[in-house]
Amino acid sequence: RKVEGLFPSGTSLPVYLGNAGMGWVLRMWELLERVDLSAFTSRYAGTGRHPYHPRMMLGLILYGILQKKWSLRELERMAAIDVAAWYICGGWRPDHSTIGRFVLRHEEELTEDFFGKLTTTIVNDLHLKPDEAVIDGTVVQAAGSRLSALRLEALQRVADKTRKKAEEKERHDDDKAAVQAAQAKAAMWQNAVAVSLQRQQKRKARGRDGSTVVVVPHEPEAVNQKQKNGSMRPSYKPSFIIHSSGLVAGIVVDPSSESIAVEPLLKQHRQIFGAAPVCTMLDAGYFSASVLTTFV
Repeated sequence: RKVEGLFPSGTSLPVYLGNAGMGWVLRMWELLERVDLSAFTSRYAGTGRHPYHPRMMLGLILYGILQKKWSLRELERMAAIDVAAWYICGGWRPDHSTIGRFVLRHEEELTEDFFGKLTTTIVNDLHLKPDEAVIDGTVVQAAGSRLSALRLEALQRVADKTRKKAEEKERHDDDKAAVQAAQAKAAMWQNAVAVSLQRQQKRKARGRDGSTVVVVPHEPEAVNQKQKNGSMRPSYKPSFIIHSSGLVAGIVVDPSSESIAVEPLLKQHRQIFGAAPVCTMLDAGYFSASVLTTFV
């Protein structure tokens, strides 16, 4: 990672960021340099082509979260055009597939506990205290295409076919890897059927038509819901709590509900700051008995 050769507006990149009111990015990087990442680096063989350092990849992901950029392609774009991301990445430009592989490789390390401890370090370093906080949510489109979302009947047909193929392989194929792959595929489709049935039952219990439920087999947690542009796509609803300083103090992802996230967001805030926010602001979409009782 080298930033010495980057000179926007005729000055060094760190000086440029400091003058532009982005000095916090420099402090964030200093904090990351103090974080023990041995659990991450130990996963690399040490041979072959050098990978991007985990500190750089984590820095980009954290910076993206703080800028409310959640998707892999948004992170890729930031690495290409965002001056602060240039500093974090040292001028390198990891693409969305590389970022995705990093997340998958380190999914055991990238836990809520890890980010909680990191955020607590930032809070202590900046001497932040509980203050006003804002809770809000958004809609993020799933990786699975809307064209791959199927209704129960179609899911059941494919599930039956994949189950029979898996059974055939178990009886006649000596390739254990091929058998396991077939079994995993069959299990995936059976799970999609179970998710579809569960959602149908929930809709019917609320007096709604359950036959319209669709499920993406490869991403059954995603729910078909309206986007900001009005279109319907398989999506999730990430929610976040933001301290008055602008620091994101907690993130919760639910398939379709923002209200469900309120209590765990407040719990994350208490774990990081040692107390609840002095004042919590929410928009009218959170006006419900279940949310209001959370603050009692």
